[in-house]
Amino acid sequence: MNSNILPIIHKFNLISINPNKFCWGWRSQKEIRKILVNTSNIKYQPHMFNEEIMEKTIIDEISFQSGSKEAYKRIYESFYKKDNFLKKKYTTPELSLAINHIIKNKKKFKNIQIKNLESKVLTSWIEVGNATANNKLLGYWDCKYIQKEIKNSNITNCWDIYVGPLKQKVKVLYKTDNRIDIWELERCLMQEDSEWNISNINEILV
Repeated sequence: MNSNILPIIHKFNLISINPNKFCWGWRSQKEIRKILVNTSNIKYQPHMFNEEIMEKTIIDEISFQSGSKEAYKRIYESFYKKDNFLKKKYTTPELSLAINHIIKNKKKFKNIQIKNLESKVLTSWIEVGNATANNKLLGYWDCKYIQKEIKNSNITNCWDIYVGPLKQKVKVLYKTDNRIDIWELERCLMQEDSEWNISNINEILV
C-alpha cells in the first residue's frame, strides 16, 4: 500500500545525469571527485542544539562502516536486479523514485566489479525535518514511535514540539579498486536506535 501512495506524496528532482554512459553511480568520476573536494572536512559540524542531541550524533565508526558497506552492496545488487526501490526499506522515498526512474529509462545494465570496498565518514550535520523512509507511514512517520510518544508524553518531555523533528545527515566516501562514490545517509534523532537510510547518491538529487 505504501509503495502506491509514496509517488503521490514524494517528488524527486534529478540533476543532469547519464546513466547509460556511467552504468553505476550515474555520474563521471571527475564530477564525483568535485563533490569530494567541496565537502566539509569537519567530522561533526557545529549546531545550536544541546549536549543530549550532540551525544546522539556521535557515530560508532567501526559499526557504521560495516553497515554502510553492506548497504552499498545491497543497493548495487538491487539496482542490477531492477528491483522496485519503493519496496526496499533502506532508501528514502525520493531516492527510491529517482532510482526507479533511472532503471526504467536505462538501456544497458553492465555489471562492475566491487573489489576491496571501503567506507569513510566525511562529515555529519543536523537538519530540522523528518527523516523519511519507505517503511514509515506516508514516508514520514513511524507509527510505533508516535504511539510511544503519545503514551509517555507530558509537559516536561515535549521539547521536540518546539524545535520540530530533527535528523542527522552524514556524507560517506566509498572507495573500491577503480572508483569512488559519495553518498548521503540520514536518520531520525527523535527516537532511539533509528535506522540509517540512503538519501542521495553522488548528489544526483537536487
